[in-house]
Amino acid sequence: MYGLNMDSLKVAQSEALEWNPVQEFGFPDNYTPVMALAQNHIHFLDVEGDGPGNARIFVIHCEHFLPKSKGPSSHVHLVSYLQPQIQGYTGDKTFPAVHGQTTSFFKDSGVQQEFAFIPDDFSATYVINVEKNSTQTLPPPTVKDTKSFYVAGITSLVQLDPTGAVYFLPYTPDDSSSNTKAAWSNVKGLGVVAPPNSGESSTVTKPQPTNTVTTDNDRSSGGALSSYAVTSGLVGLSVLFAVLGFL
Repeated sequence: MYGLNMDSLKVAQSEALEWNPVQEFGFPDNYTPVMALAQNHIHFLDVEGDGPGNARIFVIHCEHFLPKSKGPSSHVHLVSYLQPQIQGYTGDKTFPAVHGQTTSFFKDSGVQQEFAFIPDDFSATYVINVEKNSTQTLPPPTVKDTKSFYVAGITSLVQLDPTGAVYFLPYTPDDSSSNTKAAWSNVKGLGVVAPPNSGESSTVTKPQPTNTVTTDNDRSSGGALSSYAVTSGLVGLSVLFAVLGFL
């Protein structure tokens, strides 16, 4: 594992920061990383031999040491390491030990405590809570395509498929009963946002959406988004578009 040390970077500088080795994990050479961020720690899923419902955790601790006397000599000391114990997560259904994609749920304040895992087998959408060591099982995406991208906000999970179609799943923190009843919806008002010549996808199944976000504004203004879709999903989606170069 390699990392960038940002401690001393207070202003922009012309010199590039160097990536430095952090630790040898001893993972298999053919391991394709499945990495998720929560509670300032990096979680590695689908490590060979760990089994379903388990993760390896790269622990990041930040300790702030203040001097005994006042002055500019205070400093921040970072301690990080791969937790030697494998972390297990309980739930009504264990997430599989397969490759997949992850994205972290934000909070109104503080660091992320949950992340979504969408496995390549699309058995379900799993939400892992690293504070409770628990797993929620939500419906799998409508479009089952491994080339889709995912982002999450505070109250939604958003999917962008390779054709440019956008779907979102409402999410209610600390209410697993509501989340199990949630359904993926096609955000029709966004239109198609895929770049030209995006190439063929590896779609396994792509049924036509039956549950769409539609309001009176959609019919009168040619596809305006409902306020719920805007507030719950599009903040995270704008971040995704920026990463992909659409904005």
